[in-house]
Amino acid sequence: MANEQLKSASDGLPEVRARHRDWGIWISSAGRYWATRRGNVQLTECARSGWAMTVDADSLAELEEQINKQNDLSVPLSLLCRTGRRTGTLPSDRNQTPINAL
Repeated sequence: MANEQLKSASDGLPEVRARHRDWGIWISSAGRYWATRRGNVQLTECARSGWAMTVDADSLAELEEQINKQNDLSVPLSLLCRTGRRTGTLPSDRNQTPINAL
């Protein structure tokens, strides 16, 4: 426990937690970084390929990359499920590629 507290204080864990408040982030006893979605997560038939409830990584930087990728996959249901078709754009897609074109 003391090693985990020392590691979290020195590697920026509090800052990453502050940037990703919708995720519970921790370090396992094996020293891996983990994050799981918080709140009322609705799984539907519109769940996208690659979406995960929990992700892990060897470093905090890699974990933050995983979280950002997962956030990109969390397109609001209003965009995905309107009339049963995928519509709208991906949140981080700078070119605004329509989802139904993917």
